[in-house]
Amino acid sequence: MSALSSDIQGIVDTLVARMEAGDLPWHKPWANMGGVLPVNANTNREYTGIFNPLILMMASSVYAGDNRWSGFGQWAKSGNPVRKGEHGVSIYFPNFACVQCGDAAPPWFKVCKRGHDLTKKDARTVRGFQACVVFNNQQTVKPLPTVEVPEIDPSVGYAQAATVVKATGSKISHGGNRACYSPSEDKITLPPAGAFKDASLYWATSLHEHMHWTGHKDRLNREGITMTGFFGSDKYAFEELVAEMGSAFLCMRLGVKHDSLFDNHAAYLQSWVKGLKDDPKALMKAASLAAKGMNYILKADASEGAE
Repeated sequence: MSALSSDIQGIVDTLVARMEAGDLPWHKPWANMGGVLPVNANTNREYTGIFNPLILMMASSVYAGDNRWSGFGQWAKSGNPVRKGEHGVSIYFPNFACVQCGDAAPPWFKVCKRGHDLTKKDARTVRGFQACVVFNNQQTVKPLPTVEVPEIDPSVGYAQAATVVKATGSKISHGGNRACYSPSEDKITLPPAGAFKDASLYWATSLHEHMHWTGHKDRLNREGITMTGFFGSDKYAFEELVAEMGSAFLCMRLGVKHDSLFDNHAAYLQSWVKGLKDDPKALMKAASLAAKGMNYILKADASEGAE
């Protein structure tokens, strides 16, 4: 592993110190803008699975395309209950069990009730499927209003970041609630800039996805992109570390700052490094690859400006 420059090593040391200080909450940088994919109205999480998104997308057409759904109890707890006489839509999700004892082991559990570690690989098994009934936002007593996305120019105050990203020549589309990079399409998708709570958060997210972009087989050929593992796997978690470390490096280098931005970098890294307990050097390995990704992006800007 190549040695890190002193400035990058300083950022790594500060991030590690923040992470070791205790659990940090990660805050989603953008608001739910009512994109294409169905989301839980109370958690802003997208519904996943093979069939659930399709089921809810089809059902949303009855409610003028409103894709916000929640369970009966969730709506009631939010203070906006479902109207009497409304009928919900059934979706399905797996029941996970602890391999060691058979107790329930939902994905958000770190240990089962008997204390077995659920963060380890293959610690869970599927023991069937369960139906859940959800209701659309338009079926509630006081439907949530449609969120208007303000139009903003994210380059204002962040001209250097905008110039660097433009120089990469990456394909970017804006819309919906997701921030992601598709290796097969070699394309980055981001929510509209106006959906972010601050323009700095837009650039931090864009730089995170551009770090994934550097891993393409025609660029740095990074295993986390060319041989992507399933969500939550070691390979997936490691690639997320690389992307977020790279975003943190680039934000510092390009002057992208916000009061809570650095803590959010640390919180995101903390959430993924827990899945790599078997490799205590994972963070430093990710930092080395992140530095290479950062340099690749910065060199694109340098070559763009060369005569």
